Amino acid sequence: MVVETVERVSWTERLLRRIWPGRSPLARGWDRLEGGVLFLAILTPLVVLPFAAAAGSETYASDERAAAVQARERHRAEATLVADAPPAPLSAHGGASRDETAVKAEWLLPDGTRRTGTVRAEAGSPTGSAVHVWLDQRGNLTRPPLTATTAVWDGIAVAVSLWLGTVVACAGGYWLVRRAIDRRRFAQWEREWADIDPQPRR
Repeated sequence: MVVETVERVSWTERLLRRIWPGRSPLARGWDRLEGGVLFLAILTPLVVLPFAAAAGSETYASDERAAAVQARERHRAEATLVADAPPAPLSAHGGASRDETAVKAEWLLPDGTRRTGTVRAEAGSPTGSAVHVWLDQRGNLTRPPLTATTAVWDGIAVAVSLWLGTVVACAGGYWLVRRAIDRRRFAQWEREWADIDPQPRR
């Protein structure tokens, strides 16, 4: 009875063999070059990871400082529409959508001064409708202040984007190098095979 043994090689062992072919007689210079490029493609994202985390942390800290400043300099107010907002366009399903649209409105400052400007209001809102707006220290319309949640997500987005960009660049670079190496490797194999078994000339 013949018992066949099958060597089970884990993916980590296969990866290590590809990165470092060692003194195997089957390993060529192209194999060692490919292993070096693969090693760099794996190492670079690991090296960049703390820098990506630091960039995300700095973005979060910057946004948090900006949020604190904006919270002091901006305040919420109520504006009154001085014109009817355009009606909502029909949606693809036949009903009216609840889109917002630009419409003229006015608001009152603490000193009694009236200001007018263009605000966003629900489509179809009639004249006299109240809408909430954000004003700066001079009473002009401005964007809502940054929030702590926005700062957190901005920091995460910067860190993840930087790290994933590095991973994609390294993977793409390795793929391109491997394609070039494979072309050289196949050409070398063809030349060696031609030396071993030359084709008869007609």
